[in-house]
Formats: sequence, C-alpha cells, structure tokens
Amino acid sequence: ERVRLVVHQARGRTGASLGRGAGDSVEYEDHRSFVPGDDPRHVDWNAYARSGQWVAKVFRAEVTPAVDLAFDASASMAAWPGKAACALGLFYLALEGARRVAASVRVHVLVGPALETPPLDAVDAGRWLPATPGDDAPPELGRVPWRPGSLRIWVSDLLFVGAPSGHLAPLGRAAGRAAVLVPHAVEESAPEWQGNLTLVDPESGAQRIQRVSPRLLERYHEAYQQHFAALRDAGRRLGIPVARVAAEGDLLAALRTEALPAGVFEPCR
Repeated sequence: ERVRLVVHQARGRTGASLGRGAGDSVEYEDHRSFVPGDDPRHVDWNAYARSGQWVAKVFRAEVTPAVDLAFDASASMAAWPGKAACALGLFYLALEGARRVAASVRVHVLVGPALETPPLDAVDAGRWLPATPGDDAPPELGRVPWRPGSLRIWVSDLLFVGAPSGHLAPLGRAAGRAAVLVPHAVEESAPEWQGNLTLVDPESGAQRIQRVSPRLLERYHEAYQQHFAALRDAGRRLGIPVARVAAEGDLLAALRTEALPAGVFEPCR
C-alpha cells in the first residue's frame, strides 16, 4: 500500500490540473445561470433559443494547485536520529505528493525568528537545512508569505510554550487549507527516566541535574499529553488537522494512526 498527499482542494494559478469555472476552457462540462460579470461570449445561445433563459457554459478549466511546505528546523527536531529521519521523511513525502499533481511548490525553513525560502534545486540536493541551530525562540509562522488559497503543510514537533492557537492560526491566513505533521520520538513521548539525570535543552544547550522521582515522571507525562490535547483542540477550532507521527517503526504504519484519518494523506495504488 502507498499513500499520497491530499492536494485536490488547494487553489492556485492557471496550469495543468482540472478545476471548474465558466469561461475560456479545455473541456465542456455543464450549464449554470448567467450572472452579471460573466463573459457574454460564453452564453449558450442554443439554450437561450429553446428556453429564453440566459445560460452560461461551464467548463473544466486547468489550474495549478499551490502547496507551501514549511519545515521547523529547530534543534529539537533532530534530538534523536529516528525523529530527525521521521521529520525529513514526512517533508519529502509531502514534497513528492505535491509534485505528483504538478503543484506549484514553495519551501520555507524556520528556526526561531529566522525564515529561509530555499530554491527547489537546493532542496533536491539536500542543501536546504541550516548548518547551525538558531536560538530557542519558537518559529514565527506569521512571517511566512503564504500564497492565497494554497495548501500549507507544517512539519514541526510543536514543542513550544504559549497559546496553541497562536502557533496554528497563521497557517489559515489568506483562505488557505493547512495541516500539521508532528514527528515525535518515544524518548520524549514516553520516557522511562528515573534517578539523577542530566537534562539537556536541545534548543539552548542548557543543562541541569535533576532527580526524577516516579511522581515527577507522572507529572511530565500528564503535561506532555495536555500540551498536545490543547494543540489538537485548537486545530479543530481552526479547521487545521494536527497529526502526530511516531518515529519508531514503519512510516506508513505511523501515518495510519492519525495522518490518514485526518485526511492529510490518502491511500493510493
């Protein structure tokens, strides 16, 4: 079984994928009532002669979907090799899905307040991620120049503090459709810490010695679950699916848990 990115609802410029509209077109499809602003050249005069009603021809026009891929390149995304591989796998799976439908693709890389938009040839060559991590500030999605009506795919672990809606709301600007793919490792989602440990902040590099008791570990698990429950709730309110993807095991199996049910990907042959 294979999967593909769901992009057919994204809007874009004139191009190679089929859409619907009245006007110059490539394939006749249907009729609708003629309304002010329609081109009079597309009146169906035969229908007018039969019924006396003004009718416009509707065609399947060619449009190119627009897909904006945003990648969180903060240090926590590569805290464990499996998580880093999962994040890149999700990114390239989305990129390949966009290309399969001849979408117009743009890539945006975010590290804290920094934003880069690498050319696609650099992405294909693997020369698009920053060489050094940025600061520990959360990515600023509000700085991304989303294209009107585009599909926005945000690959991020969402390990930020602050109001969940504040992190997700910029994805829905300019009439866009969006989804978030969240790679996560078992080391962070279900750690088995105990005793005295050295905890390292992957973003800032700060370290501290911490004694982890069973009660402290329980509190961590509760806070972790509450964090993502709040993000999912914010996503539902905004119409933005938040799909977590486990880094362990087969990627396709991990996608079946949340990403396929959320409609971000769909099965294909």
